[in-house]
Amino acid sequence: MKRFRDLFISDRFILTLVLLNTIVLTAIYCPGAPRWLYLIDDILTALFIVEMVLKIGKLGLKKYWASGWNKVDCVITILSIPSLITIFLATSGALQGFSLITIFRTLRIIRIFKSLRVLKFIPGINNIFRGIKRAAQASYFVVFCFVIFLFMASMISCGLFGKISPELFGNPLKAAYTTFQLFSIEGWYDIPNTIAESMESDFWGMLVKVYFVLFLFIGGMLGMSFVNSIIVDAMAEDNNDQVLEELKEVKRLLAEIQEKQDKSNTAQ
Repeated sequence: MKRFRDLFISDRFILTLVLLNTIVLTAIYCPGAPRWLYLIDDILTALFIVEMVLKIGKLGLKKYWASGWNKVDCVITILSIPSLITIFLATSGALQGFSLITIFRTLRIIRIFKSLRVLKFIPGINNIFRGIKRAAQASYFVVFCFVIFLFMASMISCGLFGKISPELFGNPLKAAYTTFQLFSIEGWYDIPNTIAESMESDFWGMLVKVYFVLFLFIGGMLGMSFVNSIIVDAMAEDNNDQVLEELKEVKRLLAEIQEKQDKSNTAQ
């Protein structure tokens, strides 16, 4: 029993199961997938349930739940359980047609979340997530300001060009999508040219192009670049901290060497 439990707690064994499950899930959603792939996926789901139960039995529920990765594993495993219920319902012949069994079969798509468990075994993944968390915290204000600017620019463009180009700026939602598209430098010349060609004169057409150039420069080149730079800087903060710690250690060693040299000179 101990060997069985140690096997399911082994990261290497669980990683093998996760990778196998990812391959099976990919094959399942290909056209004409054989039924035995679903059986293998059900067996893997049952093995993940066994793993969760054994880990809780060894660590205790409180200690098990203290780990963020264990929380993710537990949620994904529980979400996968409804697909197992269809085996028993189908075998019993109960609940035919559009019923509970149909709903459970539809929930098979939730199995895809089991592939997220691969992330757990990526080296340094915790540092990456800490960087993402810091990046999110550092960029709250900038992202909020960017969203406000996007909203204002969308409403102005909707008011100016809603009737001229209803397919692009006909309502606030269309205008917001087109504006974000411009900020991402996607179609930045097609959209202004389309609207400029609809204007009554070349003068107004040129003003439209100037408007969109300013629009693209402020929101696309400056705004998006500013947001990206803050996110990248926050995610690289771990490396900066490590460099600072190493510099402090070098300074400490130099101070010790200098102190020993001073004592040696004094003794002489």
